[in-house]
Amino acid sequence: MIGKLNRRLQLQSRTVTRSSGSASESWSIDKKIWGAMDPRTGNERYQADQLTSVNEVGWIVRYDSDITPDKRFVDENSVIYKILSVVPYRGGRHYMSVKTEVKY
Repeated sequence: MIGKLNRRLQLQSRTVTRSSGSASESWSIDKKIWGAMDPRTGNERYQADQLTSVNEVGWIVRYDSDITPDKRFVDENSVIYKILSVVPYRGGRHYMSVKTEVKY
């Protein structure tokens, strides 16, 4: 598995700052990790009256308890992957399967 972890990813966390009634969102890098991409499905849906293309992408990464659905991955091309779910890969604790969503 180690040789297949060939994509460099940033694990990022969100911070929300509230000031005089409005909120602003920023993301910061927690760490950089290696992962293997597993493209899954794609579909289109309407969001805010606009047709949006959405693709699900699976990732295999080394086990890390910091990877949770409230965070995101950003790859070397600055593509943002929203983390949807995290489960052990093949029932073990060495790797994780991470389901993400990328919007275009």
